[in-house]
Amino acid sequence: MPSSIYDNDSGSISFSTELSPTDGYFLERSHPQDLYIDAASSYDISTFKARETGTETETTRGIPAPSRPPYTRYTTPSSAFSDETMPLIDTRQPPPAYVDATANLYEGYNSVQQEGLGSGVGGPRWLVTFSRNGPPQHMTGTPDDGEEVYRITTYRRSRRRPREFCCSSGIMIKITLVICAIAISAWLVAAATRRRGSKQHNGHGEDRNPDIPGVEFPKWPSHCNRNYRIKSTSFDFGAPTSLRIHELVTEKHDDIFRSIFGSVHIAKAPADQTTDIQAKLLFATPSSIEISEIKYTKTDTSLSVRDPIIKTSSGARHRSTSCLGIGLILFVSPGVMLENLVLTSNHLGTKIHPNLSLTITNQTTITLSSGSLSSSSFLSRKTTIDIISGSVSGTYTLLDLLSIKTKFGSISVAVEPRKAEKEHPRPAVFFAGSVSGSVNVEFERFDIPERDYNTTVDATMGSVTGNFIHGSATELKTQSGSITADILPYDADAGPSTLRTFTRSGMTAVEVLAPYTNRGTPMKRLTSEHRGNSGSIKLTYPQEWEGTIEGGTMSGSLVLRGRDVEIIHQGGRGPLQRSVKARKGKGGSNLEFQTGSGSCDVSIGRI
Repeated sequence: MPSSIYDNDSGSISFSTELSPTDGYFLERSHPQDLYIDAASSYDISTFKARETGTETETTRGIPAPSRPPYTRYTTPSSAFSDETMPLIDTRQPPPAYVDATANLYEGYNSVQQEGLGSGVGGPRWLVTFSRNGPPQHMTGTPDDGEEVYRITTYRRSRRRPREFCCSSGIMIKITLVICAIAISAWLVAAATRRRGSKQHNGHGEDRNPDIPGVEFPKWPSHCNRNYRIKSTSFDFGAPTSLRIHELVTEKHDDIFRSIFGSVHIAKAPADQTTDIQAKLLFATPSSIEISEIKYTKTDTSLSVRDPIIKTSSGARHRSTSCLGIGLILFVSPGVMLENLVLTSNHLGTKIHPNLSLTITNQTTITLSSGSLSSSSFLSRKTTIDIISGSVSGTYTLLDLLSIKTKFGSISVAVEPRKAEKEHPRPAVFFAGSVSGSVNVEFERFDIPERDYNTTVDATMGSVTGNFIHGSATELKTQSGSITADILPYDADAGPSTLRTFTRSGMTAVEVLAPYTNRGTPMKRLTSEHRGNSGSIKLTYPQEWEGTIEGGTMSGSLVLRGRDVEIIHQGGRGPLQRSVKARKGKGGSNLEFQTGSGSCDVSIGRI
């Protein structure tokens, strides 16, 4: 066996004969088998401190320190820190292997709990179990037994705290739940009592009118005071020939109310209603503001709603949350016929409910200053809708006239064409226009009545989309927006007709479908014109179309497709960098298209 750990690797390497500081380390020496510390019972703390001070002073002066007291076997857990004297150089036995010395380093935690301070293998386990969080101790000083006892006691007590805490927490939770249940029950009883006594409402929900399903009043805005009261009155119009409704509430309450809102509902009457039309008028105010009298003017054929008389106005101090809600519900019995229906409002929107069997033989006029209109279909020979600030949606019948205008709102409607009057047949005229809003129109394309159709859509600052029935004239235009439309000609050759689209800034995509009637018959008398200042143009015409094609673009590509299309001329002409002239069949229709900046893609018939 080699005499040195370096013999196998170093061979002839010689080392100095001078003794190394570690020589003798591996010699057999007697080593105490147990842990020794200074006996705490022989010295009190003051003795240790005096000895420590004297030792330091004498050492500084070069005077040897007095000999240490005799060793005493560790028998009591007086301290976790000890002054050990284990000179490794003087020992005769080698230290334990590293693996043995460090194995199970953290098992001391359990052994301390089970066996007490006097058990364990020694240093490493004590360090893990009782590491100090305070400042480091002096190497020769005696640790403070009181601090260690406090820490140990704290640890042992903490073993019992979770159970005590859980028990106390459980009791507190039960007590809290009981208190909450009692409080909620009391609140519910009080709320029910208040509601029955004062007829006040909690507003952020929807109070449904019990008379007609689907009618909510009021739809209280979130910024309004949460609690409100309702005052109402009812009317009976009997069997009027016409009906005029005017909401004339002014802005004189601006110092009290932040906003005035509400709706007019036209709905099917309850089964037990004996007259043609009845009405219910409701006002809602915050609980701090009371209406003493509802002001209105009523005749056999009209109702004008005016400013209510306010009894108390303590809510004026809270104008930011004070609102005035107005609701008017018209209950119409099935089969009622009116010559005219006029509805005007300054603050209210209008909702016409489904299953309404109402016929207006002459004209319906709805004018709203601030509010939207939503409608289910009812019969009206002529319908005129004019809204300043609000949108229009729903389904509307088209007999002789359907005109929808908005200034600041969109239009999204479905149109149901109906038959013309037999004695005095007129064209079905449809108009939709919006100054600032998009327009979407969907004509019903099943079971279309035979009659002439005249359609105009004008969106100043918005897009135009939908499908339209084409009769004698169809015009779609917008200043700033795109046009996307399907055009369905009612008849292939009913007579001369015109189709025009125009957009100043936007794309145009128009598809002319095969005719609704006489499909397969050539369309010989359709004049079409599609123009745009800035935007692409995409056109698709059916196989039935026959006539002349001419168009181009000042800046962009040009594509003309069609199996039966014959090119007459192509190239640049005038300001148009790319232009084309072509013909399909022998018909007299004429198609023109032009854009200032954008591509043109035109398909005629089968490709």
